Amino acid sequence: MDNCEKKYILGFDMGTSGVKCIALDTVSGAYNTVYTQWDLRSPIHGYAEFDCDELWQCIVASVCKLRDEHGVDLSMVASIGFCALCPGLIPLDEHGRELYNCIIFMDTRSGRETAEINSRISPKESFDILANRIMSGATSVTSMLWLKNNCREIYEKTAAFVHLPGWAGYKLTGKLCMDLSNAAGTGLYDIHRQCWSEKLADAAGIDLKKLPKLAQGADLLGGVQCEEFIKLGIPAGTPVSCGAGDTVCALLALFGRKSGGTMLMLGTSNVLFTISDNDSFSDKLQGRSFVFGDQWALGGAMSGPGAMQKWFKNKFCPDCVKIEHETGISAYSIIDAEAAATPPGADGLICLPYINGERSPVYDSNARAVLLGVNLNTTRGHVARAITEGAAYGIRQFIDLLYECTGSKPKELSVLGGGSRSNFVVQTMANVTGCVMNTFDNPDLGALGAAITGGLAGGVIDESYTAPCIVKLKTFTPDTSLSEVYKSGFKRYCKIYPAVKDIF
Repeated sequence: MDNCEKKYILGFDMGTSGVKCIALDTVSGAYNTVYTQWDLRSPIHGYAEFDCDELWQCIVASVCKLRDEHGVDLSMVASIGFCALCPGLIPLDEHGRELYNCIIFMDTRSGRETAEINSRISPKESFDILANRIMSGATSVTSMLWLKNNCREIYEKTAAFVHLPGWAGYKLTGKLCMDLSNAAGTGLYDIHRQCWSEKLADAAGIDLKKLPKLAQGADLLGGVQCEEFIKLGIPAGTPVSCGAGDTVCALLALFGRKSGGTMLMLGTSNVLFTISDNDSFSDKLQGRSFVFGDQWALGGAMSGPGAMQKWFKNKFCPDCVKIEHETGISAYSIIDAEAAATPPGADGLICLPYINGERSPVYDSNARAVLLGVNLNTTRGHVARAITEGAAYGIRQFIDLLYECTGSKPKELSVLGGGSRSNFVVQTMANVTGCVMNTFDNPDLGALGAAITGGLAGGVIDESYTAPCIVKLKTFTPDTSLSEVYKSGFKRYCKIYPAVKDIF
């Protein structure tokens, strides 16, 4: 069967808690999605890892679910693409076997290695090359150096350090690459020259020969050779793209190549990024390459507001969790109702949601969460509201920094991720930032963007393609009567980290 006669593109989004998979019908525009959960492992404080075997079995299980639960004819798959959280580092030996668990961005074990690298090259000098800060876990070079310092045999056996999309692509095709958006998360990539940086590699003591070739996210990696996928019914030779980071794939799904398109993703991390036509960056924000080599993404990523909400739910709201198990009513919806019952501004309670270190704008893996203003009248609802408002204050910081860097502020944000399902959370984001927030009936657009990279790589679609399955669900406008409340709260929020950073 000719590839143009097939109709499905598969897209996979590998996140902190599982993999989302979409089968996009390019003929009708319809789609089916499935989700398969996996476990984030933290065997020692500061570690954040995935078991690679579990990840692979979840990917295979997702394909089976599409076939068995949704009736997707896998013989009609025309192409495949992957995206993932970034970074998710995996060392492979010369035979492509995983030598260690996948170390993800939340991992903070490599603080000593971060200091070691930063002692050899100044943060300003590295930023000028990277458009990023070198930080424990959040740039995978620190994890590479940790393996070199602590697991020397594994480092010596490593033939290639890959990130998650490159690992999944290798499993399918037997070919290695790293896309430009993931390369930007290594701490070894010259974002302006679009090549590996010898200067950064020398400072880190990492052998550049252990890094794969670079490619654009929508470039063709190769054809499916994986026997497991072929036995499921996916044709041998099906094109697979190089893939990209989850953020840039979601931007691709929403805006294509439209410069200025701005997205807010609410998940374990909260991420705000905009598409830019030039490689001009701010040292308080993060710069990344886009899916295409002639565009970039500029914004910021808060490491753990969603993780803090989950921590609060599990540690302080066991009754809500019990109700969810018994009735199916979401524990988060119950917590949101308690939070909504407290006044905006949480009666002065402010949360700095740096529960496991922070990336933008402070770049401090030692930072921790702070609740400021607890008193005898503080309730669980106050704390829940303060956590949500604290996350929104962090996004407001990003918006202000974007204005400093680009001279413009977004008036509207497209909101994705699990947090976009909460009306309370999204309305709070609108009220605190002053931006209109738009949500969508398919908020997990990373997988859709991954599918689009697969379609482009396989020649199934072209760059003008617009996914018809993106449907705006609801628009949230800021409540201007709360402007002064949140202006005051934001000023207090911005003072917390500078006041306490030296005692973390």
